[in-house]
Amino acid sequence: TMKTVSITLLLFLLSFNSQAQNIRFIDSFSHHTDGSTRYVVVLENNEMYWRAPGQSWAHVTKEGLPNGTIDNFSTHSKPDGTRYIITVNGNRFFWRAAGESWNEVSSDGLPAGFKVVNLASHVKLGGETRYVIVLSSGDLFWKAPGQGWLPVPTDGLPK
Repeated sequence: TMKTVSITLLLFLLSFNSQAQNIRFIDSFSHHTDGSTRYVVVLENNEMYWRAPGQSWAHVTKEGLPNGTIDNFSTHSKPDGTRYIITVNGNRFFWRAAGESWNEVSSDGLPAGFKVVNLASHVKLGGETRYVIVLSSGDLFWKAPGQGWLPVPTDGLPK
C-alpha cells in the first residue's frame, strides 16, 4: 500500500540521516598495547567518539571542557593510555587521558592574542609527550608537559 511505502521510505531516510553526521575532524593512531588502529572523530556539534577494531563507536566525555567550539584536535597513544588534545575557541588548550576528565593546558610562553590554526601531538621514544602548534601569525611553538611553550625557529621557511 501507499502508506507502507511512505513509512518505509521515511524510515530509510531517517536511518540514513542518523548515519550521515558531519565529521569535522578525524585522527587515528596505533594503540600502544597491540598496535591496532584506533579512530577518533569530532562531529560538527563538538561531540567526540572513538572506535577500536571489532567495537562500536564510543562517546568521549566532555567533562571538564568549557562551552565553545573545538577547532583543533590531535591524538596519540602512550604506554599508560590514549591521550587527546584540543583547542577550544582557538586559544585554550585541553588534554585528556582515556577514562579521565579534561584538563586545561597552560598557554605560558605564547604571545598575547594568539590564535591556534593547527595542532599536532606525538610521543617521543622515551614516552614524553610533545605538542606542536601553528599560530595565525605563522609562528610555530612546541611544548612538553611541565614547561611553557617555546618557539620553533622558522629560518629557511618561505615568508
